[in-house]
Amino acid sequence: MKRIFLLALVVLPLLAVHAQTSDADYPVCLSVMVPQSADVSPSVAKNLENKLNQIVLKNGMMVMPNGNFLLVAKIDVKTKDVTATAPPMVAYTIDVNLYVGDGVKGTLYNSMVVTLKGAGKTEEKALTSALNGLARQSYEAFFKTSKQKIVAYYQSQCKSMLSEAQNKSQQGEYDDALYTLSLIPTLCQSCRSQADKLTSTIYQDKIDTDGKQLLLSAKTAWSNGQDEASAEAAEEYLKQIDPHAACYQQAQGLVDDINAKFKADVDYSHKLAEKEADAVKEVAVAYAKSQPRYNYVVFW
Repeated sequence: MKRIFLLALVVLPLLAVHAQTSDADYPVCLSVMVPQSADVSPSVAKNLENKLNQIVLKNGMMVMPNGNFLLVAKIDVKTKDVTATAPPMVAYTIDVNLYVGDGVKGTLYNSMVVTLKGAGKTEEKALTSALNGLARQSYEAFFKTSKQKIVAYYQSQCKSMLSEAQNKSQQGEYDDALYTLSLIPTLCQSCRSQADKLTSTIYQDKIDTDGKQLLLSAKTAWSNGQDEASAEAAEEYLKQIDPHAACYQQAQGLVDDINAKFKADVDYSHKLAEKEADAVKEVAVAYAKSQPRYNYVVFW
């Protein structure tokens, strides 16, 4: 079966930052945390975390794993009763304490308490029943104030964050630098504009550096045998090269060499994937998942 080994370059803007942005492009981000507790089973804690993720999104913010700013929930049991019914039921009255703050510095920005009641055949079902009441509460004022304080933080830290990102980029820590810049929300208009320009530069440096290494690996793989197996090995590296990388034309040259070698019998096929507009955000989220280090205990 014939395969066509091809590098395709589709000319599109490098990043979404070149286009007009809206608040949704870089929203204020929160990481939802439900600390372990003797009163709450892991499944109930996960249920609470999922409900809070939905609440954050409904209130115009984005959920990001391991971000600096946290929404932490702590359940306090106010009353627990077993009814004299047949069958007996467990009835709870609980307080869900919500805290928003800087999880790294341990600075509390805002808090609220939601009192809920629920009943069920087991303790877990009773707590689950109570947590269903979260969706019926209003959080508009709570998140509005929280968002204002987070935006104020980024406005005050703009210069230091831009400088930090630039320094990390110069050290080759591109993912870390892009993550730092991605945290600056669109609501910080002036700072976001500066971050967009720096993001484009750093992302280009990243794909150039990565592309150079990938091309070197592809050349080494191809030179090891210049046969079908080495061609396929080279392809695995070549397909990871961003079409906007500085070495793209050199990669195309290697493809031509491979095609020329096998022109008479087998054609090898590949198309380099075009990076979509959210490429930087993907890098940032992937980097965030490997991070923090929280100090939220001081919230209560």
